Amino acid sequence: MGKFFKTVMLTVAAVVGFNVASGTVQQTHADELQTIQAQHKSGYLGTPQGWFWFENGQKYTGFRYYMGTYYWFINGVRQDSGWRNAWGMTYYTDNQGRAVQGNREINGVAYNFGNNGTFFLRGKSSGYLDAGKGWLWYEGGQRFTGFRNYMGAYYWFQNGKRQQNKWEHVWGMRYYVGADGRTVQGAQVIGSSTYYFGNNSTFYLRFSKDYTARWHRANGQFASRNEIAASGLAW
Repeated sequence: MGKFFKTVMLTVAAVVGFNVASGTVQQTHADELQTIQAQHKSGYLGTPQGWFWFENGQKYTGFRYYMGTYYWFINGVRQDSGWRNAWGMTYYTDNQGRAVQGNREINGVAYNFGNNGTFFLRGKSSGYLDAGKGWLWYEGGQRFTGFRNYMGAYYWFQNGKRQQNKWEHVWGMRYYVGADGRTVQGAQVIGSSTYYFGNNSTFYLRFSKDYTARWHRANGQFASRNEIAASGLAW
């Protein structure tokens, strides 16, 4: 009986102790919020409930500059991964709450937010650029498939990614992109055959020569001696 009574008393004491401790935490929290409000504090402040942005003692909604970048807060809470509207402009905050700039692919679409520290949306991105997914070619925000001229040469892109060492068929013609991704021209040895792609910057395949040592047209038919001579190739 004495042992049972002792166990019950210890249990009650533990429960009472927990409630008292909980009451102390709640009171401390209330006191800290009251202090922030009473002293009209501003900034990113820690409380037992978490971190909040305060302006003159009130939880703030909007953009604020902190630790080198801008963050968006709603009722004091930092917001992550979402579109924001302020000052008549559109912005985007990443998964760490930071307003993004430069080019950024969001849900499969690339957007341009500028690079001058203003962060607002300019529009959808186009060109060969890194929007957080590596270097890709975009057209109107979408990953592009096809040929594009870049830095004085033509490249073939597949879903935005530059292709290498690969035959491509487009516009009824055959082309080849080399190890550097550039579309080749002139005479090229590919595998065990020789191919001729012209020299007038049109890049499409004219003739090929395999183990038979005879030149063929792109359609597989034998080329004439005059055709080969006109192209500047040796018969």
